[in-house]
Amino acid sequence: GGGSDSWGFAGAGTGVSKSNCDTGSVSPELRLCWHTPTSGVVNSGYRCGSTTSTGATYERLIFHAD
Repeated sequence: GGGSDSWGFAGAGTGVSKSNCDTGSVSPELRLCWHTPTSGVVNSGYRCGSTTSTGATYERLIFHAD
């Protein structure tokens, strides 16, 4: 990890505009991006749908199904 890594997703075929997090504007409701500046660390989020600069104001949950 460097200083500008991130993790997230976007809708199929919409492309990703990756600076230090996804700034793409096509189908924003299908996008999520979290900063991951160092290995094993996930900082506050950058975007949840069309809302950006979410910081620590959003609760982050990951659901998994077998």
